[in-house]
Amino acid sequence: MESLHIQPQLTDYVLGLLSYDEKKALEQHAALCDVCRQALERERLIAQTVRETLTAVPLPSPARLQQLMPQPPQKTKSWWAKQWPTIHPLVPALKPMAVL
Repeated sequence: MESLHIQPQLTDYVLGLLSYDEKKALEQHAALCDVCRQALERERLIAQTVRETLTAVPLPSPARLQQLMPQPPQKTKSWWAKQWPTIHPLVPALKPMAVL
């Protein structure tokens, strides 16, 4: 590798984000450099621990998922719909006035 050490690329290597050429160059450097090889092993251990921790978390129950889902908005009556029971009986009495 051109650079002295590969530490900035170790996380990308462990996560599989490097290109084929970058991966091979990193592996060649780690084979020759004890400092980078140890750093690579530490990074692999961290990644393995994270993966194990993430898979150990239980999934929430369907009931809990339902609680977490946003509820649809409640339907509210319009002003006219609220007033209609009061106004409705008066409509027949207002018909003669509408003719005028």
